[in-house]
Formats: sequence, C-alpha cells, structure tokens
Amino acid sequence: MLEQAKKYYEHGISVIPVGANKLPIGSWTQNMKELIEPKWENLNYEGVGIVCGAVSGNIEVIDIDEKYSLDGKLFDNYKKSIASVDKNLLAKLVVENTPSGGKHFIYRCKTIGRNQKLAKRPTTEEERVDNPKEKVKVLIETRGNGGFIKAYPSPNYTMLHGDFTKINEITEEERAVLFSCALEFNGVFDDVIKPNYSNRPKQDGLSPFDDYNQRGDILSVLLSEGWTLAKENSKNYFLKRAGNTTSPHSATLHKQTNVLYVFSTSTEFEAEKGYAPATVYGILKHNRDFSACAKDLLDKGYGDRITSQKPPQNANKEVSKIKLDDEDFSFLADKNKIHQYIQMVVDGTLPVGLETGLHCLDNNFRFKRANFNVIGGHDNVGKTFVIMFLLMQSARLHGWKWFVVSVENSAGSLTRMLVEFYHKTAIKHLSQSQIMDAMIFIEKHFDIVDNQNSYNYLDVLAMSEKLWNAKKIDGVFIDPYNALELDEGLLKTYGDHNYHYRVTSAFRNFTKKHDCCIYLNCHAVTEALRRTWGKDNAPDTEVIGHPMPPKKSDIEGGGKFANRADDFLIIHRYTQHKSIYRVTEIHVVKTKETETGGKNTPLSEPIKLLLADGNCNFVPYGFQEIYEEEPSATFIEKPPF
Repeated sequence: MLEQAKKYYEHGISVIPVGANKLPIGSWTQNMKELIEPKWENLNYEGVGIVCGAVSGNIEVIDIDEKYSLDGKLFDNYKKSIASVDKNLLAKLVVENTPSGGKHFIYRCKTIGRNQKLAKRPTTEEERVDNPKEKVKVLIETRGNGGFIKAYPSPNYTMLHGDFTKINEITEEERAVLFSCALEFNGVFDDVIKPNYSNRPKQDGLSPFDDYNQRGDILSVLLSEGWTLAKENSKNYFLKRAGNTTSPHSATLHKQTNVLYVFSTSTEFEAEKGYAPATVYGILKHNRDFSACAKDLLDKGYGDRITSQKPPQNANKEVSKIKLDDEDFSFLADKNKIHQYIQMVVDGTLPVGLETGLHCLDNNFRFKRANFNVIGGHDNVGKTFVIMFLLMQSARLHGWKWFVVSVENSAGSLTRMLVEFYHKTAIKHLSQSQIMDAMIFIEKHFDIVDNQNSYNYLDVLAMSEKLWNAKKIDGVFIDPYNALELDEGLLKTYGDHNYHYRVTSAFRNFTKKHDCCIYLNCHAVTEALRRTWGKDNAPDTEVIGHPMPPKKSDIEGGGKFANRADDFLIIHRYTQHKSIYRVTEIHVVKTKETETGGKNTPLSEPIKLLLADGNCNFVPYGFQEIYEEEPSATFIEKPPF
C-alpha cells in the first residue's frame, strides 16, 4: 500500500494513512494545504486516504452509497440517468468499488465545492426502530475541499474503471450533469430558503407565502421568465436558465414539494441551494422585495387578510365573546338535563365509556366521546404504536371513525400498522384478499393527514371540523404535539405559557362542541428520563436502574396539559431490559369522570400489556409466557416501535 501511496503522491495527490475505522491517523490539516511525501514505515495503518480538493489538483469525489438504496438499483439508475444526458461522460470518470457495495466517481474539475449531500431519502419505519432520531439516509454525496476518502489499495477497495494516476478533468457543464442527475434521487430538502423580511405585517390566518408554497404554480412563473423545460421524470422537472446553451439543465423542480434546487452559478439564485416557491416568485418578480411580493400575492388571492401592524388602543383589553339581551340567560346549564343526569346516577343507568377489548384495561380506561385525552411518555417507548392499536380496537368493536394527524409518521407506515392490527398478523403472512379486506375497512374508518406538509393547531382544528361535518368522525389523534408548528403571532402576543393553555383549551372545547374525542400524544422532558428506579422505590427488583415512568408534570409544556385533560395516560416500556422489553405499561394518572368508567392506577400497579402475534396484537401480560432465551416464532427480536 505504501508504494501505491507514493505513486499517488508523485502524480499530485495528497495522501494520508487511515485506520480501520476510516479515520485518518494523526493530524492531516497540513495535508489539506500541501503535498507531503508519505513516510509511513513506522505507522500502524490499514488503508490509504486521498485528500480531495485544491491540494490534489481539484479532485472531487461522488460517493454513491448503495447500501441505503431501497431497491438495490441506485448505482445502475444513476448511471442510466447520466448516460441519457451525456453518453460519453461515464468513460471519463475513475470508478472504484467500496467494501459496502457502494461506488466512488473520481474526477478533477476547474470548479469544485466543499462536501455536500446531493440525494437523501427519509428513513423507513424499520430503520427508525434502531435509531428513532435518524430521519434521513444519504444516498449520494460529494467529497471536495476539506474532505477525503479511503481508497484503493485499502482492503476490500477495488478499481472498477480507470486509475488514480490518470484522473481526467471534466468541464463545469459535465460536473453539472453529474450533480443534476444525482438530484433526481433526492427526496429530502432540509435547508429550503423561505421569504423573510423585517417589515412583515401581522398576519391573521394563512400567510400569502405559505399559501403560495402550497398551491402556487411556480413552474409557469419560471417558464415565463425565460427558463425552459429540458426534461422531466416522475420526481422532478429539469430546467435550463435563460441563455444556457451548453449544460443540459441548470436546476431541478421537485414535483411533490415544489422546491427549486439550483446548481448553476449563473442565475439569480445562489448555487446548490433549495428555494421555496414563494421565494422564487419574490426573486423573479420583485427582485427580492418581499414586502411588495406579499402584497402582490394577496392581491392575487393567496393567504388570508392582513391586519394593521399597529394594534388598536384596546388591544390588551379583554372583550366578552357573547352578546346578551336583558332577558337572555341562555348561558346557564339546562336544569332538566342536570336532573336527568342525577337520576341516572341514582338509578345506576348512567352510560359508561365503551370497552377497549382488553378487560385488564377496561377497569381503568374507556373509550369516551367528548373526552380530551393526553398521552405522555418517554421517546421511543411505542406511544404511537399503542394508540394506533387502541384506535383499531375502537373501530372494530364500536365502528368509530378517526382522523389521524401524525406528522412524524407516513400514511403508509400507519396504514401498515392498522392492516396488521386488523388481522393480528404480520402483513407478509397475509394474502392479497386479506390485505384488501383490511384496506376497505381502514379506508372507511380512518383518514390520515398528508405529513409532507406542516400544520399548526388551528390547521388541525380546521381539518378536523371539515371531516366532522363530512363524516361525523368520532375521534382525532394528534401525534405528537411538539411536531405541530407554533403560531408565531399568537405565541408573541400571549407568551409561551398562555399560548399552550389556549391550544389545549381549544382542543378541549372542540371535543365538547362535537361530542368527538381527541387523543394528544406528548413527549416527556429530557430531565424525566434521567430518573431511574432505585433499590428503595422500585416496584420490582428487575427494573432497578431503568428509567422511571414520567409524571404528568414531566410532559413538555408542563402541568397545563394535565389541567386541561379529561383523562391522562402515561405509556412506558423498559426498552433496554433483556426480558421484559415487550411489555408495555399504561399508567392512568387522571380520570375526570369515574362515574362513566375508569379510574387511576397505583404507581406500582400499572396495566401491563404484552406484544404478541408477531407484534400485531396486545394481550394482558401473563396471558403468554415471556421467552428470555429463545423467543417464540410469533415474536421478533425487538418490537417495531
């Protein structure tokens, strides 16, 4: 390897020794500035690293990570895309295989950049089981100035085409082809540039920018400004800037998100950035004057009305919402209904909440209309999974219809849960007809929000109102609360504490107005996770050292959620316990009306449910045996939380 490293050095490539973990051995700062002859005879190294960027004659590398390709065809499809634009370009690249099955494209170019991610995809549900916080997988990225790669002749690296001592220089237009073709596989846009200006007036409702981002036709605007459509596929439009006669395209417009990603340096936009539609409109039509842009969009019917920046003199004065005549006492509760309620309590005929299908749970918790239920717990204990199971139970047993607002889970993954809960069988073991039966039932009883967009609490209430009017839904599941966008105007006006009180009050008022329950999923604060069971307070010796279930007051936002809730559940699971990690605890910590069913559970005696039937059903703990050493075939190693 040392001889090969010296050969690279002789051909103007900065090289560094690399360990087995792909990290350089020692400092390599100087290697980014100048060529240093490799004298590694006394070093314990396991591979050769190549420093990219100007020091190596403007070497840039495109890293294709095949192991994250869902269909295993990323490299082949990328090659086909490049060849469809320039059939001679691939032959100019040096290509090597990496140990994980990926590929490196190596070239030199007059213009290169720093390391950047060209194509990403959202993680799958299965991938989030092991790492719930990982939201994306990088499919294609570059290594340029400030970067390096481990390379041949390091162990398990092999040359597929060309030689590092004969790296071709490609043109800027050819580099643009490589980048634009890589962007075809991108499905995640992180740093999208949105309109921003300091003199923004107070907005009542949807802003013209947000509205235009959702339904504006930015493709037509680009075409009207001299851009041309070079080609399109299922995901992107490929556009050429006005006057571009050399490169095949200058930008991509993602069809689903309407994000414009520009990689040409000769446009009104900053290269290698993503732009929201309203930003594109403001740049092209108003030369970045976003005050004028907002007015223009409002005049065209985008967004809701704008109020004056100056609040009225009585802005801080609370005004009654009701107007009463002298003889109007309609605000008083109906006395006849009060008497009827009392008589039903005396007679024992007061309707109780509906059964959950789990006798161990029915004693403490029931399905109740007009209830605002808050569910709390630590991250990654399976709150969403458990609640989706209960929603299916209510639909199958009582015909309830649900609106599911799950911002962090795709409609596909949620529907898969419901299919498996419906049959209590893993989807891979179901026939096509069984899947269709489940889908027909689910489409009748569940509506799931499109989580490609973001929503605030007013959006959720508006959508819920519309579905209630159309279908008389029985419940709304909001998952989780902290994924909802904050209404910045209300937050500024009322402050953080009062803002969340207004939100929870609005949710509770909705349930009473429509006789429709809301389940609100909330995370616990990080501090609560640090509290573990000790020898003196543990309900059982097997949980000593494991995180305690959080309290009502531990929920992000504090006690206001418990104050507004009718019923409050804590869902807990010992995720790192070797034998009881399949057992879910449900702590009922608030029951507003015990007369209609339900009661709080003692801290040391929660309801315990066991994940069974291939992780597609919950049964009372103790109903089946927990297998510590050799799990039953109906269990997988870890539940899909």
